[in-house]
Amino acid sequence: MAGHMEHWAPWTQTTPRAGGQPSAIAAARSAILLAGLLLPCAGALAQPATVAVPESDALNAVLDRQVAGGYLPFVYARLEDRDGGIIYEHAAVNRELLPKARIDGRTWIRIWSMSKIVTISVVMDLAEEGVLALDDPVAKHLPELYRRLRRRLS
Repeated sequence: MAGHMEHWAPWTQTTPRAGGQPSAIAAARSAILLAGLLLPCAGALAQPATVAVPESDALNAVLDRQVAGGYLPFVYARLEDRDGGIIYEHAAVNRELLPKARIDGRTWIRIWSMSKIVTISVVMDLAEEGVLALDDPVAKHLPELYRRLRRRLS
């Protein structure tokens, strides 16, 4: 990511309580919605050329409706190119539920094991498009991660 996570969303650690407090379930719904909306863009991100998100206003409207309709306490969507440049970024927050919340690229959102499902979905989509093979070594696509792991293990 282009920046480190500076603050986090503590309401994602709570369970549903009286007063409409958001829960981890709502955060998971946010992640699933976001993955479903952005997976079609995953193949484009794997290409070396710079890409743009088509109809970003339409995508913003979809995300805004999810929050305005009370389905989600917030949504944050961000796509980056290979160099960490921001291709698309949008946030929507239900101010009735979260009047003081700051949701942006520096917010640490705890989604627990949902990251595994999102990662698996993206990898399977890329494999289907022929961008990568499931038996490729990790170092082929994430050399920086591989180097860090080797240093830790040695």
